[in-house]
Amino acid sequence: MRKNYEIFGKYTFLFILLLLLSYRSIYPSEREVRGIISDTTVDLVWEWTFGGISHELASTLIQTTDGGFVVFGVVESFGAGYTDLWLVKTDASGQHEWNRTIGAASWDQNAHSILQTADSGFLLAGNTYSYGAGNADYWLVKTNSTGHPVWNSTFGDSQHNILYASTPSSDGGFLLAGYNDVDESTWIVKANATGHHLWNRTLAGFTLVNSVIQTLDGGYLFAGETDEASSADFFVSKTDMNGDYEWNASFGGPEWDVATAVIQLADGSLLLTGPTQSFTGLGNSDYWLIKTDSTGQPLWNTTFGTLKSEEVQTLIHTTDGGFLLVGTRYVSASNHDIWLVKTDALGQAEWNTTFGGTSDDSANSVLQLSDGNYIVAGTTESWGAGASDMWLFKLKLSEETTTSLPDTSPSTTSASTTNADSGSGFTLHFLILGFSFLFLFTRKRRA
Repeated sequence: MRKNYEIFGKYTFLFILLLLLSYRSIYPSEREVRGIISDTTVDLVWEWTFGGISHELASTLIQTTDGGFVVFGVVESFGAGYTDLWLVKTDASGQHEWNRTIGAASWDQNAHSILQTADSGFLLAGNTYSYGAGNADYWLVKTNSTGHPVWNSTFGDSQHNILYASTPSSDGGFLLAGYNDVDESTWIVKANATGHHLWNRTLAGFTLVNSVIQTLDGGYLFAGETDEASSADFFVSKTDMNGDYEWNASFGGPEWDVATAVIQLADGSLLLTGPTQSFTGLGNSDYWLIKTDSTGQPLWNTTFGTLKSEEVQTLIHTTDGGFLLVGTRYVSASNHDIWLVKTDALGQAEWNTTFGGTSDDSANSVLQLSDGNYIVAGTTESWGAGASDMWLFKLKLSEETTTSLPDTSPSTTSASTTNADSGSGFTLHFLILGFSFLFLFTRKRRA
């Protein structure tokens, strides 16, 4: 009898140990997931397209004081010349209220920035081939509240001066940045609120400037690309309020890396984004997000991408302290959709979503509204009246289902998970171990 009790105790201990091990293997407390995990669904609230039989594109948008929106871009279907600047005003639901074409007989394009002025009019920055001193000049246009031009100013010489970036300044004017093909330099111009030239500078180091912001100290920060041994790197350059150089920094690897947008946070730190080919996890190019301190010293960076190619155009700082990156994601070799990637304050992906049809669709501008939802301005070839149309849509976030999205990021995130068959798995293991125990115990007793 004593021997039987010893056998019983021995096998009971073994049974309990195996049971515990089985429980852990079926219910892992945590796993590493390479990708973007989200419990947020993104719903399309409304969408509108604007255009004619030819090509139109949306460059940027603002929310107006009446709660509506103005989309600023370029129109080919209507207007006086080959292309004109185009303003489309909508109400808060995106429905068309009015539109205006601004231009003359030649090419008027490169719509970059718009601000609403104190008199409810608008100040626009673009390029004109129709007016000015040369083949192409920087162009500022002031309109009234319904988009009719009040005055305009041009800046340039006898050659091509191509505007690539601009930003409103704290004095109500504009800082304009682009390319001068006389000496192949980056040329910056400061104009006041009435369009008068204040100063201009040549900025060293850039192959191309894609973004400029006014910094908290009143100076300016420029972001774009510079050639480094036949490749391109992120390049940023800081000036004071008079355009005089203070510092620069570059980031990149052996391939093509181009900064397309920069923002500054309230603590002075900087966020840069753009496509990278040097640090792709999977595809030909990925979104790249870099955070630096106020002097350009890197703090962290992360990339987001899929098996195909992604090219990010812009980003915003969201009200929850995170960031939203907007650009394009190739879904086939010749077709790309709009791709939005939302991160937390540390650059960790929270959710992502794509919008698009059977042709090319892209986005250059996004706003977050006071209700936390988003307005996106883009260009669509999948829908609309012509070859390409302006595309304006509103997105609403809702907490409904847990979704593992298909896109991947080189960084890993930790997520809890439960085996979908855990109940039946536990029962099966329990029965197998139980019968094994009874068989061994019974066999021992018979021996």
